Amino acid sequence: MYNSRWFMRIGTIGFNLLILNILWILITIVGLGVFGLFPATVALFSVTRSMIINNDYEKVIKKFFTSIKENWLEANLLGYLFSLILFVLYFNIKVIHLIEIRLLYVSVMSVTLIVGVLVIISFAYVFSVFVHFKFKWWRYPKYALILTIAKPFNTILLILLLVLVLYLYYIVPPLLFLQGMGLIVYIIMKIASFSFPKN
Repeated sequence: MYNSRWFMRIGTIGFNLLILNILWILITIVGLGVFGLFPATVALFSVTRSMIINNDYEKVIKKFFTSIKENWLEANLLGYLFSLILFVLYFNIKVIHLIEIRLLYVSVMSVTLIVGVLVIISFAYVFSVFVHFKFKWWRYPKYALILTIAKPFNTILLILLLVLVLYLYYIVPPLLFLQGMGLIVYIIMKIASFSFPKN
């Protein structure tokens, strides 16, 4: 009976992630990417949080569209703030390549890459923080960064699991369509939930 319950739960999670992944793709396309990507991603995190934190697997489609409606503006502001930061880092790397002094080049590039890694991981965490807490939208990056640095074991575990999933998508391409962002977001939200205060 116990194994049967776990089998049913895994099957339900897998089916919900399939539905959510399709919705994420459709909303991103309908929103022409620039208007749909971040709201769809926040909605994906929001529904996934409900599955993980509240064990609520019902009405995922309704919850997805409700989240888009409620968070469209803040999701885009947050997403494009991080996009701007990533663009600045990319531009900095291009400029750093012009440095001819070897020691200075290595030092500046090392610092920039470390900052870049922290920003990318914080970007992965920021939507988890967004759907779990209520702050002003510009405060979420700070808390995502704190989560990244304060929980190094979780961060390392997250990186390893994401690399494993991406490799799995590479060797079994159909999984990318079947689970895609759904599974990636589920893993991020699950790891992030370990650091959230327990009710």
